[in-house]
Amino acid sequence: MEEKTQLEEACYIVIGEKYNEYYSLLSKLLILNPGIIKNNDPRFLAQFTMVLFDDEIKDKSHIICELIDYMDMNKVDKKNELNIARKLLDLDPVLNKTNKIITTLKKLPDPDYSKLMKKVAIKYQTQLYYNMEGYGKRRI
Repeated sequence: MEEKTQLEEACYIVIGEKYNEYYSLLSKLLILNPGIIKNNDPRFLAQFTMVLFDDEIKDKSHIICELIDYMDMNKVDKKNELNIARKLLDLDPVLNKTNKIITTLKKLPDPDYSKLMKKVAIKYQTQLYYNMEGYGKRRI
């Protein structure tokens, strides 16, 4: 039997026998090699990875939707990655299971995952709020 990767193991622990869909999506979206992430990395995959790995961000699904919208508005040529992120949000809209997978992944014995934290500054962190004049944006 083939040995499972750390991500595959984390997906199996959280999801169970039907983990393949989560594993397939997350394996295409997460950058699990900290050596290729640089500070202020503008790539969607790097920012997506940092949102999921950052414990201080509470509303991760909203930030990811904002990143997708930002990439769409700026005509970033990463439609395949954006579509995969949308599929993940369709599968797990609040990212509860995805967050459990990331938490499990961080607890597994590979020390390199901890190096992913705080490597990329997320440039587009806003949240819509309602005020008397309508909807506005504020920094998180």
